[in-house]
Amino acid sequence: MTILPRGSCFTVRKAVSVQPKARLVVILSAALLCFAGQGARSQAKQPTPPAKDDSFSLNTASQLLEQITAGLVAKNQRKMLGAFDLSKMPDGPLFRQQVTAFFSQTGNVRFHFNLLDVSMDGGKGMAEVAVEMDAEVHEVMAPPLRKQAKLRFIAENGPAGWKFTDVQPRAFFSTQP
Repeated sequence: MTILPRGSCFTVRKAVSVQPKARLVVILSAALLCFAGQGARSQAKQPTPPAKDDSFSLNTASQLLEQITAGLVAKNQRKMLGAFDLSKMPDGPLFRQQVTAFFSQTGNVRFHFNLLDVSMDGGKGMAEVAVEMDAEVHEVMAPPLRKQAKLRFIAENGPAGWKFTDVQPRAFFSTQP
C-alpha cells in the first residue's frame, strides 16, 4: 500500500493483497485521520482576538483628531463628523447643523492641532488640544478666517470604538471670529 501526501491530508493510492474488510478499515482510518488533522489545524489557525483596550490613549485621540483634520481639509463633512458620536453628544443635531453651515460658508481650510494632554475621567476620555485654523470665507470682500483656540474634547468608547461626544467651545467650528 502506498500513501502519498496530498495537501493537508493523505490519500490511499493503491492497495495490494489486502482483504476487503482490512481494505475498508485502512480507507476509513485514513479518512478519519485526514478529517481529524484538518479540524485540529483549523482550530490552531484561528488567532485569539487581542484583549480589548478600554483606555483612551494618545494614539486614539490623535487618530480621531486626524480624521477631523482630513474631513475639514477635504471638505468632507461625513468624514469630519465620523469622529463624533452625535447620538451621545448634547445637542448633537445642532452641532451637525453648525458644521454643515461652516462647510457651506467656507472654501479651502487649513487646520493644525497640537495634542496637549490626554486623560481618563471615569469611563470617558479627555483631550486638551491647541488648534489653529485658516479658512477662506465665501462672503464678498471677507478676509480669510483665522482662529486659534484651546479645545477640550470628551470621548466615549462604544460599539464603533472611541468617538468624541463633546467639544468645547463649539463656536470654534463656525465662521464667527
